[in-house]
Amino acid sequence: MRQDLYYSVSEAAAALNVSKMTVYRHIHTGRLDAIRVGTSYRVSATSLERITTIARDQPA
Repeated sequence: MRQDLYYSVSEAAAALNVSKMTVYRHIHTGRLDAIRVGTSYRVSATSLERITTIARDQPA
């Protein structure tokens, strides 16, 4: 069984250079995969890699 690494919303926002609200918005629209732990969310490292790859591959 593969275990994924998870980041807090604050850590994900810092990694993506966006606000925490943007991360929450991406979670709720399904753009970022996350799990709920108690009252907070954890964003998977795989999801962060995927979204940064998509953003990097799009023309400016």
